[in-house]
Amino acid sequence: MHPLANLGEAPGLIDEPLTNDDLRFLATFRYIYGKETYLSLLLAGIKKSRRYKLIETAGMDKIERYVFSRLKELPPGKRIRTSQLLDEIFHYLIRRGGKKEVARKVPLENKLKALIARVRSRVSETARLKMCG
Repeated sequence: MHPLANLGEAPGLIDEPLTNDDLRFLATFRYIYGKETYLSLLLAGIKKSRRYKLIETAGMDKIERYVFSRLKELPPGKRIRTSQLLDEIFHYLIRRGGKKEVARKVPLENKLKALIARVRSRVSETARLKMCG
């Protein structure tokens, strides 16, 4: 999800449909948001470990961040089964909705397996980069 997607939910911040003032606000926000100077000022108040975590999980959604952190926190040489991660995701992150949820679980489970595989490779990549630099 794009970081600006929630701006419409803030009452009075952006109108529907967009007005010229909204467009100017978004253009200014985009300008500031994309400048390294302003970004560094925003990040200055955040602990170094949290900044690293933000960088490592940039572009990930809630489930991807959860899987990433679970895999990252494993002791060296220790593994976690995909089935265990799936159980945790369904238990902690996905609300159970009765029969409808059970019917959607199988296709969702296949998507989550692919997501877990992608995140596993990203964890391996960040570990390899950390060793090199």
